[in-house]
Amino acid sequence: MKKLFASLVLLASLVAIAATAIAGPMGATPPAPGAPRFAQLVSLEGLPADSTIRLAFMNGFRDVFADEQLRSERDNGGGWQPQVAVPNRFRLLEGSAADDAWTVQVVIGAPAPAVVQRTQGENTKRRSDKARRASRGMIVSVIALSPEARQNGARPLPQTFAFAFPAPPPPADASQIVTSSGYTYSWTAAGQTAGKLALEVLHHFSEDLSAQERADITPAVRTGTGR
Repeated sequence: MKKLFASLVLLASLVAIAATAIAGPMGATPPAPGAPRFAQLVSLEGLPADSTIRLAFMNGFRDVFADEQLRSERDNGGGWQPQVAVPNRFRLLEGSAADDAWTVQVVIGAPAPAVVQRTQGENTKRRSDKARRASRGMIVSVIALSPEARQNGARPLPQTFAFAFPAPPPPADASQIVTSSGYTYSWTAAGQTAGKLALEVLHHFSEDLSAQERADITPAVRTGTGR
């Protein structure tokens, strides 16, 4: 009986060790299929200080790193066209840095809060409305480094993108008044789009995407950065 009990304890220990190995590092999305690569989020700057906004953005950002595939587009000479999704080889790592992980730095150019007018009696006051934004766009700059490039002291230039969310369809009632008090903004969708662009940079540098391929960031559309 004692030998049987000892065997069961040993088996339980081995199962626990295996489960820990499968789970991966703490603060990481699940391992990618094939040979996984971890991307360490070193810094994220430019988001509004509002904790609700930051949480929604980061939830969206993390979601796309957990996807097994990255939807992509290819330029076949006649413009960018959707193509078969490619395997997403990268998973997001947060917390303690790892020597064998890629590093990612992200800087956000967030849309400004909308300025609205409020009339109180004879007085009209203008104030910022944090719940609404002055545009549907955003600018994202991404810096990515492989472990080897980091060890060699490489300093790559940031890859800068601009995108916007298309305007919603007009109201069914044409007589409905459309105000100019800014736009509602999905910070979760913005986080997802920023995450796709970060994955695009990583997959370009790792050569999992060619120069003629890029991430499909639908429903957002790419716009000029003005640079």
